[in-house]
Amino acid sequence: MHPRMQELLDFMDEQYAAFRAAAQSVPAADRERQPEPGRWSVAQVVDHVARVEGMGAHRVCEKLAEARAQGADEETETGPVISPALLAMLTDRSSRRQAPERAHPGPDVRFDEAWAALEAAHGQVRQTYADADGLALERLQMPHPALGVLDLYQWGVAMGGHEARHAAQIREIADTLAAAPSNAG
Repeated sequence: MHPRMQELLDFMDEQYAAFRAAAQSVPAADRERQPEPGRWSVAQVVDHVARVEGMGAHRVCEKLAEARAQGADEETETGPVISPALLAMLTDRSSRRQAPERAHPGPDVRFDEAWAALEAAHGQVRQTYADADGLALERLQMPHPALGVLDLYQWGVAMGGHEARHAAQIREIADTLAAAPSNAG
């Protein structure tokens, strides 16, 4: 496997594992409970991430099919693909972001269903990128709905960074639920 692709896939795997650990750290009985009115439950966060990854995988797959049909270039670069600046921006939770309506979670989503959807979406993302091994993804660009024009490596970093952002959100939810009076003594 090309080192750039290996770096990206390793990053995605690390972010997914951290997201999974955050979700699993919340007691099962609390995963579908909203920490406050108008805030998402852990199940809803998982559903949102699954929706975003599914949409992202679809868009990246379409772009790759188009690029292959036009004779995509082979990867010749070996420099890193993960930009610390992009990652810092993606994971910054100091300001809320508004997800587009199509990425909003269902109001009554069950954790197990959301998790199954996330596993499928993450698998699709990972396979889409693994199948693109050896292609010059930095030369393939398309607009991201929130971040402007990104190359396809950056799209992969954005999906992993999105998981990292929401892993932090899940930890915040867990802290809020743990401090709630209904959980006290």
